Formats: sequence, structure tokens, C-alpha cells
Amino acid sequence: MQLKEILEHLNDTSERELEYSDNPNHGLSPFYRYLEQTGQKDENGIFLLTQKMLRKETTMPDSSMASFFWDRMNSSSSRFLIKKATRYYREPFIKTDFISMRYVYSGHCHIFTPQKEIVLNQGDMIVLNPGFVFSQQLQENDHVFTMMFDQTYIRDYLLKGLTGNSDLSQILLKYISNDEISQKYIIFHTSENHWVNNTIEEILCEQLEKTVYGDELMVSLLKTMLIQMIYCPYEYTEANTRNFQKIAGILNYVNIHYNEVTLSDLSEQFGYNQKYISKLFLRSTGISFKDYVFGLKCDDVCFQLNNSTLSVEEILYNVGITNESYFYRKFRSIYGLSPSEYRQKNKKQPVKDCNQNS
Repeated sequence: MQLKEILEHLNDTSERELEYSDNPNHGLSPFYRYLEQTGQKDENGIFLLTQKMLRKETTMPDSSMASFFWDRMNSSSSRFLIKKATRYYREPFIKTDFISMRYVYSGHCHIFTPQKEIVLNQGDMIVLNPGFVFSQQLQENDHVFTMMFDQTYIRDYLLKGLTGNSDLSQILLKYISNDEISQKYIIFHTSENHWVNNTIEEILCEQLEKTVYGDELMVSLLKTMLIQMIYCPYEYTEANTRNFQKIAGILNYVNIHYNEVTLSDLSEQFGYNQKYISKLFLRSTGISFKDYVFGLKCDDVCFQLNNSTLSVEEILYNVGITNESYFYRKFRSIYGLSPSEYRQKNKKQPVKDCNQNS
């Protein structure tokens, strides 16, 4: 397949992406509802992804280009997969049993851990360990490709000739040797290395339409990509793992049920007392439970002000605002405007992230 044909589909918007763009607080996607129904969620409420699971037809990706890729990906016997990430959707917190890389082909990529947000720019590649707990969000002009490798594929094919003391080599070695999983990642800044981008484009072409020596060529391309990445500037980080799995599952629940959730609900759902959950929120996110929930409600209010004809009172009722006087004071303190004034000034404009101001 020619690169030109692939790029022609880069900006395609699927029906699911269109639905997400019209309603940013839509709850779980069909993919994650499927995982929930089949028990693929751990005791902390974090969704579990496996490479085997990603091959099942019932879990077809939501992005248009991913659907375009799907038949070839699903029929592949390779232990390496690449897909285009879905836009307009804030994923719940997940962890995988495979090593994954996310490459920003254009635009940006927002990666969220339970403690922080990581913003990737065009040309950045992040490598995540198996078991790494994270969430991801993309917007209209963000085009990100996710690469997934199983353990034996890395051991049998990619590590040969990739020895040495680089951080990337060490992560790969730990992966195949089943060392203890930790919350570590590497960000490679490859924008100045055109070989990385060119190689990824070749990988896309080969993945979609394999040549006679396709498997051998794919291994060669992947090894070329990894070797080039080693020589790029990078950041190697080990995140604070204290309680990160507990708070990630709680955040998943709050992000879905923000319009009605209380500390009492969380206590009953997760088995921790309310004071512990309150302290866990503040210690892990840097803001209180009350401010975190207000930020989610505020995002929804802003979206509805910009994209609906509902009255302010109807919007507040839909979002679960019970103390209107408090909301109006807090809203004005953030924007310097009342909700009605905000609607007049910002209708059809991008929604501001209230969580950054709570």
C-alpha cells in the first residue's frame, strides 16, 4: 500500500468519533463496556488490556483509520500490532500486559497518570512498561499511532543487535525477563530525526499490505526505528507508585459518575472510609475531591452552554449541580463571567479545562 493512500485516510472521522466530539462526557465507549461486562477490570477498577483481546472482532477500535486497518490487522499472525488512536475520547485508566509505544505523527497527545499529565508533541514517542497505569486523550488534529509488542516478539526478534546500556534496552530486557513491573516511561524526542518518521511510515505501509518478505522486512524496520530512537534526546522517568492503582480506579468511577457521585458512594464501591478517600484524592491529584468533581461538572456545563439551547437552569440540573449559588460564585471566579455571559462570549468556542483552575 502506498503512503499517499494511507495519508488520505488520516483525517477521516468515524461515526463513533463524531459522537464523542458532540458529547465529550459520554461515559464508557463500547470497547470499555465490553471489557467491563467480561470482567476485564481489576479489584481497583482499572481496565485490563491484552494483546489477545485487541485482536477480537468484538473489540474493533473506534477510530475511522483503525477500522480501515482492521481486516489486515485482525488476520495477521504477527505478534506486533499498530493502530491509529481514537480521537475526542478520554480513555478510562488502563493497564496492559504488553509493552506499548505511542508515536505522535502530528498534533499532540495527552497521557494521564494518576498523579500527572504528560503532553507529547509532534515527533515524540513514549514507551510504556507492561502494567503502566494511564489514560489518553486526543483532539481533532492529533494523529497518534500505537504500537504493541508481545514478550516473545521482542525476545525473539527485536533485542538481537539492540544490546547495550540504553534505558530503552533495559526496559525491553526487563520486560522479557518478567522483572517486577513499575510505573516507568521513556519519552523520545524524534522530531529532528527524519529517519524515525520515515521508518514509521514504512511500517504502516507494510502492516497494511505485506510484501513477499513482509515479516522479515517488518522486523528490520522495527529494529531500525528502535536503534534510531536510542540516539534521540529522551526523558526517562519513574513515577511515584504509592497508591496509584487505588486512585486510578477511583478516578475511573468518578469520571463516569461525576454528576451524582459522593464520597459515601466511593466508600461503598471501593471499601475505603471517606476520610481515607478524601486524603487519597488530595495527595494523588493535588486537589480535593470536591474540586475535582466540580471541574468535571464545569466542563460539561461549558460544553452544553456552547453547543445546546437549553437554559442554564436545565443544564445545571442535567449535570447534577444542587447548590446553584455556590456554582455561580465558583464559575465567576474561574471565568470572570456568569454562565449566561460565558455562553454569549464563547458559544462554539473550545471548552476550557476547569480542572486546571480548581
